[in-house]
Amino acid sequence: MRSYFRQMNFRLLPVILCVFGMLFVAPDAFSQTPSPAGKGKKWQQAGQKGKNARLANLSPDERKKLHAARQAALQDPAVKAAREKMEQAGREFRSAVDAAMIKTDPSIKSILDKVPPSPSPAER
Repeated sequence: MRSYFRQMNFRLLPVILCVFGMLFVAPDAFSQTPSPAGKGKKWQQAGQKGKNARLANLSPDERKKLHAARQAALQDPAVKAAREKMEQAGREFRSAVDAAMIKTDPSIKSILDKVPPSPSPAER
């Protein structure tokens, strides 16, 4: 009788080892791997490389020229008005989201009061 259990243990040993092996491998098998360099979408790469990644293919002179043109364009009254309109729309959006959150859960108002308002794009 004793030898029967010993034989059974030796037969179960490979099965048990396979099960434990799969438990260690399974998390790696189902995890996401990061995309290799240069294989992401352009906007994802730009976010990873920094704020001026879009200008990387320009020469220093072209960058200076573009920067000067942008600074001049920002002084245009129509551009200033459009920027103010954009900032106002952002404030209205944040206000609407806050109101909807409070409507969903009124107890969240005290939490929202603790959160400082986000700066406008001009203050960043």
